[in-house]
Amino acid sequence: MTTGSDAIVRRAGSIAAQTAEFGVMRWLLDGDVVPGTAMTLGEVVIRAGRKNPLHAHPNAEEVLFLVEGALEHRVGEATYRLEPGDCIRVPAGEPHDARSLGPGDARMIVCYNHPHRSYEALE
Repeated sequence: MTTGSDAIVRRAGSIAAQTAEFGVMRWLLDGDVVPGTAMTLGEVVIRAGRKNPLHAHPNAEEVLFLVEGALEHRVGEATYRLEPGDCIRVPAGEPHDARSLGPGDARMIVCYNHPHRSYEALE
C-alpha cells in the first residue's frame, strides 16, 4: 500500500448538485475541489425528453460514458444514438448537445482533460 499520496475521496452525499432546465450536474472533481488536478469529472442527468443547449468547451476534450437511459448526442454535423455502456469523445471546441430519449432520464459520467473546463453557449 502506498502512503503519503495526494489521493482524495469525495463522498457522494457531500457534492452539491447544480440544476438546469434540462436536468442536473454534479462536479465530482475539478481544479477548484482538488487544486493541482489535471482534469474534471462529473455526473450529468438529462431529464426524459429534455435537451441541453448547444455548446462547446474550447479548452477541453470531453469524454462521456452513458450509465443509464438513451441519448441522442450531436457532435458537429453528426448525430449518434447512445445506449448504456456507450462512450463518446467530443474534441475540444466542437459544438455539441444531447437529448434524452425514451421514458427515463439519461445519466452519464463526463470527463474533461482540463481542471477548469470552459463553457461557451452557442444557442
